[in-house]
Amino acid sequence: MPNYRPELIAWTARNFRNLQRAKHILKPIKQNQDLGRIYDGFYHQLPLSVAINPIKSLPNLFLRQSCYRYQTQRPRFYLPALEAKPWWPSDENSRILVANSHIIEKEFSNIRSVTKKHSQGYLVNDGDWLTFNLFRDGKIEENCALCPQTTEIVESLPLCTRAGGNVYFSVTLPGTHIKPHCGPLNTRLRYHLTISHDERAWMRVDAEKRSWMPRECLVFDDSFEHEVQHHGQVPRVVLLVDCWHPGLSVLEREWIERLYAEIGSSV
Repeated sequence: MPNYRPELIAWTARNFRNLQRAKHILKPIKQNQDLGRIYDGFYHQLPLSVAINPIKSLPNLFLRQSCYRYQTQRPRFYLPALEAKPWWPSDENSRILVANSHIIEKEFSNIRSVTKKHSQGYLVNDGDWLTFNLFRDGKIEENCALCPQTTEIVESLPLCTRAGGNVYFSVTLPGTHIKPHCGPLNTRLRYHLTISHDERAWMRVDAEKRSWMPRECLVFDDSFEHEVQHHGQVPRVVLLVDCWHPGLSVLEREWIERLYAEIGSSV
């Protein structure tokens, strides 16, 4: 008999219950033609959709290679109809962040000493990856109170923090390597506002590497494979902000939030 760990069994059971609860969300999504790509996209998800409707989902097992349009874009929750590219140009969101970078830098200097190891430390091959979270699974009130102006700035943006998005200060120390990985959803764009940089620190998204520069905000789709390597001498610090993918309507955002509220821990 296999020796299944009790925590793995409990995790599987909890996720199955979450997925079952999503049934009542999927029904109105199916009935609204303006939400068709969310419904169709959900049934690209394995094993997510199998737990809800095996008969509809299992045939996709034989089409698994065709689920993703790009080999290096592999989110677990995937809407194929959305425009997809690893790097995105500057937009209104990034311009707002850059215009307020002096305020954000000042508030970071006040909390630098209380950063903590990233919860995804398993992605770190070498070095240290530290964070100070403002939004993670919702708003962290006590942390936002320490950065009130930064909080006000990011709250003016189309945040997707109730659907798998985050806002936090991210610090990678010299010698750090964050392993290649893909974000869990393709319904967001990720912004990196530079606070402290070193030209020998870089991030690869898909096949292209870029470095962080002063008064600059990188915009990318983290559902594409990406990694970070820091070969410099100065800590690289960014404010990371997740905003909605611009191709989603307001109605789609609302229903993705509802769906994510049920299946989020399974994604």
